[in-house]
Amino acid sequence: MSYRCGPTAIGSRTSWGPISSPTVTDKPFDRPLSGNFDRIFNAFERTNAFEYVKSSLDKEERQERHIGHGDIVVNRKMSSSFERADCALAAQTPSSEDEDFYREKILYSQARQLFPLQEDLADWINKTIGITYLNGENFLDVLDNGVELCQLAAVIHDRAREAIDQGLIVGPVPMIRGRCWQRAARRSFFSRDNTENFITFCRDLGVHENLLFESDDLVLHNQPRQVILCLLEVARLASKFGVEPPGLVQLEKEIALEERDSGL
Repeated sequence: MSYRCGPTAIGSRTSWGPISSPTVTDKPFDRPLSGNFDRIFNAFERTNAFEYVKSSLDKEERQERHIGHGDIVVNRKMSSSFERADCALAAQTPSSEDEDFYREKILYSQARQLFPLQEDLADWINKTIGITYLNGENFLDVLDNGVELCQLAAVIHDRAREAIDQGLIVGPVPMIRGRCWQRAARRSFFSRDNTENFITFCRDLGVHENLLFESDDLVLHNQPRQVILCLLEVARLASKFGVEPPGLVQLEKEIALEERDSGL
C-alpha cells in the first residue's frame, strides 16, 4: 500500500489517504484521516509522517501508475530531491494565524524598546520648541502631521544662524524650505508635505542618508524606529549650535569625552 506525498499532502489530515483499498498485509496508518490539523502542529510528528511515507515508497521498485483520471503520473520512488524538499517545506510552513501572532509579538517588543527613547526625545522637543503636551505615549500621534517637526527645524535654523554670525562655527545654515501647514490633518497631503520639508531640512543639517526616514514612516507610523534614530541624529547635530541635547545624546558625549581623556 502507498500514500501520496506532495506540496499539498501535508496541509490537512484529509489529504492523507490511501491510493488503493487497504489489505490485510498493509501497515496501518495510525493518524486519523479526518479533521483539520491543530493550529500549531508538532514538527516531530510531521517528520515521522514524512519518513513513514518515504519508507513505504522505497519498497516499490520505481513503479509508475496513473491516479485520478489517469492524466497524472507519479514516480513512486520520489527520486527527485526537489520533491522531498517541497514536502519538508510544506510541513514547516506556518499558518497565517501564526504569522499574525508572531508579527504582533515583534511589534510589541519593538515598541517597548523604543519607549524610553521616545520619552527622552519628547522632553527634548518640549524644551526646544516650548510645548508641554508631547510625551512618550502620544509621541508619534502628535508628530505625524509634521507641524511640531517644522517648528523644531525653524528653532534649529535660528540657533544655527546665531552661532555662525557669532563666529562659533563655520558652514552653511541649514534651511527649512516650503510652507508649514499649521492645520494639517493627520494622514493628509499637507501632513506629508510638512514631513517632506523636515526631511529636506535634516539632509541640509547633515543627517546621513541611512538615518533619514520616508514621509510614510512617520505619517502612517510605518517605521517608528527609523524616525527615532533620525531625530536622535538631529539632536546630536543641533547641539553644536548651542541647542541643549536630549539626555541620551548628552550621556553619549560624556562617555566619548571620558574615553578620549583616558586615551582609550
